[in-house]
Amino acid sequence: MLKKLTAILFSLVIGITLFSGCSCSGDPLSFDRANGFSGGEKPSAVHTEKLIYDVTFSETDDYYKKDALLKDNVKLEFTDGRYISEFKVLGSVSSVDSDILAIDGLSEIYYLSTEFSIKFKISSENDSKEHVDTITTKVYFAPQGYSFAPIYSETETDCLIPRVNDTDFIVYRAISKYVVKYNMNGYESTLESAYLSGENIDKDVSEITFDEKTTKEKAEFRKYIDNAQLLFALRNIRLTEKSSFSLPVLSESYGKPQTLSVTNESALERDITIKLNGTTYSEKIKYDALSYRISSTNSAGLKQYVQIQSSKSDNIPDYALPIRYARAVTLSHSSYNYPVTGTLIFDLAEAEITNG
Repeated sequence: MLKKLTAILFSLVIGITLFSGCSCSGDPLSFDRANGFSGGEKPSAVHTEKLIYDVTFSETDDYYKKDALLKDNVKLEFTDGRYISEFKVLGSVSSVDSDILAIDGLSEIYYLSTEFSIKFKISSENDSKEHVDTITTKVYFAPQGYSFAPIYSETETDCLIPRVNDTDFIVYRAISKYVVKYNMNGYESTLESAYLSGENIDKDVSEITFDEKTTKEKAEFRKYIDNAQLLFALRNIRLTEKSSFSLPVLSESYGKPQTLSVTNESALERDITIKLNGTTYSEKIKYDALSYRISSTNSAGLKQYVQIQSSKSDNIPDYALPIRYARAVTLSHSSYNYPVTGTLIFDLAEAEITNG
């Protein structure tokens, strides 16, 4: 149960949530917005990118509002939210062992890392608890000509998991590390996890005993991506309004690739303020309002949303920047089936991009 709560609430914030779905099949993945992340040109050998997002929580945003059934006896607060994504091109990778690296013509590797942190506080008349929830990822993968095929990924999570009723709550701490080593015929994944409660909840990580599970799965090369690549991959597809794209993704939530249905809800324009390479600009920017969720006839889950820059503006080149990401925050409740408590919103604040 706790592993399920972790996946639904906070784990893999930029990614897919835990609902039933289907596995991938078909042709190798094709991304038709060639090198969208680097302005449509092949990135140079020294290409780097750092994106910094402010993360806020809202109970009243139009994406997802707080469920009217929830009472106010238990209060949730999210503050000081920050998400940082860093990308670079590598000539080689000595720390990763994979037969994918031996492919003829694969002369460079992409590396993407992310850090998410937010201060979470839950309180009632009887008690309160707060914690800085963190999620970090890193992933090595092949360039677009090889369908962004993943080579190696790590995801580490340290979050509080509350379970509430109408008057009070209990809280757990969930800590995990998920490592996936990919090869031409599939992947091997290892999950280390621990769930703490009561007087053990504030233990130092060095004092914790972790459960460990390793699995091996077969999967076809170039037919899926890793969850840690998801937003990056979405920057490299071009969808007309109301059209959709199928994207198989592997995440800790399932252990096997699941197909996302990505839809361009609408093509829009809005004012943003962003600091690009040290200079602050306030101007209108055009974007595609994408949504995605598991493609399933049983339970597709809640949509997640991302706004992808669709063209250049006066001072901001077209780097297919994800200017906003939004997802529901759900809650384990004794009386209701994971009601929505509001929306986490990631707004792009700063971008540093070097392309040689």
